[in-house]
Amino acid sequence: MHAPITALYAGLLGLLYLVLAFRVVAVRRATSIGLGDGGNALLFSRIRIHGHAAEYIPFALLLM
Repeated sequence: MHAPITALYAGLLGLLYLVLAFRVVAVRRATSIGLGDGGNALLFSRIRIHGHAAEYIPFALLLM
């Protein structure tokens, strides 16, 4: 019974992760910043949000 619930959350969190990645890419394209954050506060924030998701989503799924 738990496997389908975990799979559902894994799928939803995977989609969230992709959305966060596309948000970083959108700012990178708009500002032409290829590497790092270039001192752009919005890009820095989106990079960190995406990074935190990469760190915590696998751990949350493992705990399920």
